[in-house]
Parts: sequence; C-alpha cells; structure tokens
Amino acid sequence: MKRIIGFTLMVLMLVVFSLPAFADTTVNVDGKTSILPTINHQDRVLIPLRDSANLLGAEVTYLSDVQLAFIKKNDIELRIKMGDALSYLNNKEISSGVPPVVVEGKAYVPLRFLAESLNYEVSYTEGLVQLESKPLAKIHFIDVGFGDAIYIQLLNDKNILIDAGDKRGGGTVATYLRNQGVKEIDLVVATKTASEHMGGLASVFRSFKVKQVIDTNTASTGDFYKEYKEELSKYKIPCEPANKQTFEMSGVTFSILSTYGQMINQDPPTKTIVSSLTVGNQNILFMSDRTGQREVSDLPSHTFKILKVSDHAGIDSTSQQLLNLVKPEVAIVTSDQSVPGYPKGTVLQRISDTGAKLYSTGTNGNIVVETNGQTYKVIAENNQQIEIVPEKEHDFHIITGLEYSDYLGDKRTNLYHHPACEEAKQIPQEDRIWFLDKIQAEENGFTPDELCRPE
Repeated sequence: MKRIIGFTLMVLMLVVFSLPAFADTTVNVDGKTSILPTINHQDRVLIPLRDSANLLGAEVTYLSDVQLAFIKKNDIELRIKMGDALSYLNNKEISSGVPPVVVEGKAYVPLRFLAESLNYEVSYTEGLVQLESKPLAKIHFIDVGFGDAIYIQLLNDKNILIDAGDKRGGGTVATYLRNQGVKEIDLVVATKTASEHMGGLASVFRSFKVKQVIDTNTASTGDFYKEYKEELSKYKIPCEPANKQTFEMSGVTFSILSTYGQMINQDPPTKTIVSSLTVGNQNILFMSDRTGQREVSDLPSHTFKILKVSDHAGIDSTSQQLLNLVKPEVAIVTSDQSVPGYPKGTVLQRISDTGAKLYSTGTNGNIVVETNGQTYKVIAENNQQIEIVPEKEHDFHIITGLEYSDYLGDKRTNLYHHPACEEAKQIPQEDRIWFLDKIQAEENGFTPDELCRPE
C-alpha cells in the first residue's frame, strides 16, 4: 500500500512540475506598456498568441481543429502549428526553439520568436520586456562624389535603387550593397539619361539580379548609355518608362510621380523622374535633377519630411516655391565640390533659411535615414557642418554697356536667357545685364538657361 501511495505522489509531482508556470509580464512596445499573462515553458517565456500579435499590429487566424495559426502583418505571413517547433515565415522554414503550446484553451508562443518574426527587436531590462519596431525603411544616400545613388532598404529583403552615380560610382554602389547583404534588387529607377545618374548602373546589373527597371525612355550618344542598354539586354531585365507607377512593398509605398508624356515632350530639365517614398506618416521626396518652371508640376500637395535636393544644389534647383510647398525638415545634397558651381551657395542658403537641416554626401559621406513610420533619424558618417560660401557681388570682366541684345543675363542666378523667355521677363531691371553674344556672357561667368537655351 505504501508503494502505491509513493508512486502516486511521484506521478503527481511530475505532472505539477511539467505544467507551465503562469506569471504576469510587463511588455513595453514602442513606448507603450502592457501587461501580458505569460507562461514559462522549458525555460522560455511564452506569450498568448492572439493578444500579443494584435499588440504588435498583426492579425491572427486560428484553426482550432488542426491547431494551426496564421499571423499576417503587411507582407509578413507566419504559419505556426501548436506542438511543433518548425514554423514557416513567408514560406521559409524557421524554428521557434520551443514548440508553441495550448494551455487552458489558449495558444502560447515563444515571445522572442513572435516578436522577431514581426520585425521587432527584443531586450530585457529590470524585469521589463522591451519590444522596439525595426525601421520600416532605411534610405541610404551613397557617397559617389558628384552624382545620385540612393538605396532604399525595406523589410523582408525588399530593395529599391535610385541611380548609381557615374561609371566609377557603379563599383562603389555595388560594394556598398553587398556590404548591406543585398542579393537582388526589386526595382531600379534610372532618373535621368546622364552619366552622373546612369553611368554606374551597368556595374549594378552585372553584380545583382534586378527584377525591374524604370527609366525616362530618352536616349543619349554617350558610352554610358550604350553600356546601360547592353547590360539591360544581356540580363533580360524588364524595363518600362516612368508613368506614375506605384509599388507597395513591405508596408511602404514607393511612387513614380512623373509621367511618360513629360519624358518625350518636355524640355531637358523636366526629363527627369521625380519619385517619393511614404512610410507611415513620413514622406521622402527624391527630386533627381528636376528644375525650372515645372519643378513642382508633379508634386502632391502634402509636405515631405526629407528632401533630396534637385540637381546637386545647382543654381536652378530648389526654388522658394518648392520649399514653401514641401516644407522639408531635412535636405540632402548629393554632390562634392568637384564640379564648379555645385553646390551653389545661394541655393544652400535658401534651404537653410527655411530651418531645414542640411546634409551633403560631399561633406558628411554616406548618409542613412531610418524611419519606423512615426519618427525618423539621420545617421551620417560624420556630422561636420556644411559650409555655405556667401555669394560675392558679380565682378564683370567685360563692361558691356548694352541696353538690348539677344542675350539677357540675370545677376541673381548667373544665367543668361533669350529676352523672350518667360523667366527672362521676370528679371528685375536692376538685376539685368545684356551681352553681345554667348562668348561674352560665359566669359563673365554666366551659363545658358536650360529652358530657353539661347543660341
């Protein structure tokens, strides 16, 4: 009889010690604190699946008859089977370490496994579980000297590349992307048929699988363009012209704001692709080289927290009208000082006067903007202050003495126009200077306006 009683007690003790231990755990999710009933099972903290998933912004479908759970958040799809440590994240096998369990009719899953699957970082401090959402997007402004190269890094290995600098910059971009773990690129946007935008893309095509390309569908006689087209054909990369396409990826929206009609019918400053990225309530605007009278023609009416300054902050870029519309908090210039006149001091000053924080790849190196959709932060290789060189009063080498000619200069912008040009008509009398010919204008440091292109 004593043996039976002893055996019964031993079985009861095993059952008791094998049951999960219940406790309340304080969980802080992006600054908001909640208390979850958790269990400790096999030395791991397990959390209630439905309550926790909802707290992390996911939806749960649970099939109790087969004990299968489907968790979905944006592009994330997680499939879990109770009692099985093998799960599937976007159809890829992953291990939860400890099998999920059902206790008193409620499904529990390992805390770290669920949080990391839904793109949260987990840390423990003084009995508090901290869950911080990973950035939904990282926008890398790669230092390629004078040129654009912008890598948009999204969750779930989704990648967008806007331009790749000149031919030399292509190698820089390819190395940078490899260091970020990039294997393939979902979308490449070649914003302008110019060497400092498109020249490095051939190298990118050779280095990575590229799923799709969007460009201006305008040709060039330059070698960079020939190589670009050859590599597109060689790797059979689908390519189409810009025409207000929209791409939904990993919970963000990337939009082409330019139309095909602009690419084939308009003047050179308009033949550039303007695009934007929307991450939650954070908007980023990529202006490429868009300048001139149609600078704001593609833009929606809402503001943008981050502005990629157009045309490397050249003299015609980033008008006061654009700044009034966009109201940027951060403005990023993709230029060094290797090309005379870039970036232009008057342009930098105009941007700075709005209160926007200025960064430049030429000064700050590689620049990364991280955002979780609610806030953003800017991380630069160095935080050196951009030097804004004040513009000197124009010192004319040749006193023209003319009162009218076919070449009208604007002292404010150092551009010369045809007198019939709409912009020329707006030049105040005190800022006008007439030139005998193009040579005289350019000897005085003036450059031709790209809109009217005075000949």
